[in-house]
Amino acid sequence: MKKTIITSIALSLCALTAAFCFTACGSANNSSDGTTTTAAVETTEAAKAALVGTWESAEAPGTYYTFNEDGTGSLDGTGYSTAFKYVDKGTKVEIIYGEATTGDESDYTIKGDTLTIGGLTYKKTDGTKKAVESSATPQPDSALLGTWENTDEEGSVIFNADGTGTVKSKAIESAFTFEDKGSSVEMKFTGTDAQTSSYTIEDGKLTVTAADGTVSHYTKK
Repeated sequence: MKKTIITSIALSLCALTAAFCFTACGSANNSSDGTTTTAAVETTEAAKAALVGTWESAEAPGTYYTFNEDGTGSLDGTGYSTAFKYVDKGTKVEIIYGEATTGDESDYTIKGDTLTIGGLTYKKTDGTKKAVESSATPQPDSALLGTWENTDEEGSVIFNADGTGTVKSKAIESAFTFEDKGSSVEMKFTGTDAQTSSYTIEDGKLTVTAADGTVSHYTKK
């Protein structure tokens, strides 16, 4: 399937900004038959009580998962917040992001104030979420500034003059910093290595070529 910069970036988030790969990027453990389900599953009171709360990523400080008692939650970090629904199955949790209709299941364990899920670690907090200072470098002269709609699939990417940006798709919204180098752009998400893609802009159309050779197309909104 043809990837776009949106999906490539979203997949790279697996290292991420929210150690996010355990759900949105598919590094979570799927059900044994290889499918996911959104069917309601009764959550035990003991499991619910254990998972409910706000958890900060040990790998990406400043990134939080919040699980509410009503089966809703959010993924929050510097410059972004993504809502989700979840089903706690006792030793597994299914998370469905944004408007998506399916999610992935992950095994999880809780010992004291430590949540381990998909091999990643989170520490329970008192609900306070501290912001992490952005390392963005202003890019006021960048030709990329503005909102670009993906013409290959649903989604968009926004480049701001302060050197920050946001990637949006149906299920994911995440922030990044970037440096426009004229014919290429370097983008970095929290907790990931920077990615460099070449680009051209002609007649209000942006064409991006990723390091792996995939090409994506955008129009200026």
